[in-house]
Amino acid sequence: MARRMLRIVTASVTGLVVVAALAALCVAGAVGPVDGAGASGAGAGHEVSQSRLESYCDRSMPLADDADYGDSEFQASAGDLSYAARYAALGSVYDASARPLDASADAADADGAIALNRADGEDGGAFVVSSADGARGHILLTDLLKAGEGTGQVGATVSKAKEGDLRGISAATCVVPALTARFLVTGTQTGATQRLVVTNPSPKATAVDITLRGTSQAGALAMSTGGTLTVGPSSQATLDLSAAASGEDALYVTVASGQTPVAVVVRSVTMDGLTPHGSEVAVPLADPASTLALPGVRQGDRVRLLAYARDGAHATVSWATGDGLVDAGDHDLPADQVASLDLGDAPDGAMAVLVTADSKVTVGAVATRDGADGQQDYALVPAATPAGSGAVALPDGVRATLTLANTTDANTSVTVTTYGADGREDEAKQVELGADGAEGMDVTGSVVVVEDPDDAVAWSVRLTDGGLDKAKVAGLSVLGPTPLDVRQTTVWATQSQQVVR
Repeated sequence: MARRMLRIVTASVTGLVVVAALAALCVAGAVGPVDGAGASGAGAGHEVSQSRLESYCDRSMPLADDADYGDSEFQASAGDLSYAARYAALGSVYDASARPLDASADAADADGAIALNRADGEDGGAFVVSSADGARGHILLTDLLKAGEGTGQVGATVSKAKEGDLRGISAATCVVPALTARFLVTGTQTGATQRLVVTNPSPKATAVDITLRGTSQAGALAMSTGGTLTVGPSSQATLDLSAAASGEDALYVTVASGQTPVAVVVRSVTMDGLTPHGSEVAVPLADPASTLALPGVRQGDRVRLLAYARDGAHATVSWATGDGLVDAGDHDLPADQVASLDLGDAPDGAMAVLVTADSKVTVGAVATRDGADGQQDYALVPAATPAGSGAVALPDGVRATLTLANTTDANTSVTVTTYGADGREDEAKQVELGADGAEGMDVTGSVVVVEDPDDAVAWSVRLTDGGLDKAKVAGLSVLGPTPLDVRQTTVWATQSQQVVR
């Protein structure tokens, strides 16, 4: 009996202590702030950002049709196709590597992985590595010490040939996985192959929905193939857009992933019978805008402008030169339909195409050159968005020409910095640009970085030559910059009286 009374008394005392403690917590919460939170509900802010960057770098350009049938003289041939890739990480970087897509998901030490190395004693240098392994795509991974402007990773790949069906140059920047990607591609007329390649670097399968719009009608096209692809973990899936919607002069392609971000490219190969008419790799487009610059054209290029305006638009097109703008005409863009506009030959001094519209539009350009015996090659010139800091990796074996285009009607300046193949800073110089003006210059090394404090300059790198000129083979490609600005945001923690700590 005594023991039972003792347990009752103990339980009663314990209950009073718990109630008193809860009351004290409530009073303390009502009286004072925690971690900077006041009675008004304001909380403490904490900066959070990415600690790892990931992007997909495409393999060498494959033949549109490598079937082995018929007489040998009519079979497709890759000729002397060669491949080069350059990967770089800049800013506050802890480690960086590139692994084959089919290697284990997290392995800097996976089979076939290569490490990016910083120059000895160069705390401000770039992590850089080159590769000639074009048999498979690679995943570029960078671990960061901290986020901020000037920090990021870039990569670029280039395929080139003087012989065979892929004569010319095709190149692409590495692609950051995203839930949505948009493309403007050259078309699906006879002789054109457009192969959509969806890469899923994550360990989770996903389904992607594909929508096509063309030049023949307004609205989405009825596809002859399915409009959905399932992509397994750490793998790829492809769709032949030429089979899905043939006979279009250009396509606007939208790819939307339901479960996880994917990296998407479109490999384009064009033939006129047995004569190569160019190959290129399309990467996702910049966001729609009412003012867009497409740097990277040159005098003598035949230029075609591809444009898509969801609600229609009136657009003014100009050539940007070193002396300002030269009129290239006004155009009415149809609603929800792709427009393919022949701008003719780029005039003397032209370095970029400038498009201003009365509503937001998406644009791209196709610049074409002629070689011997009917051979042609073309570049897909992307619209470039001005940013505070951006970079392009420079693969080996081609001539690289930087094009800067001032998108404003005021004078501005940028700083151009190049890094050597060993990652050491090579040269830094300031470049002045007049209102609506453009400037071009050759660049060498492994990486070029442009710092633009006014967010006024669109830029790109044009790749040419590569030993093709002597063989009278046309070859060109254009690489747009990757912003060096790791995403970060502020998370606010606030105190709530509804939660007991």
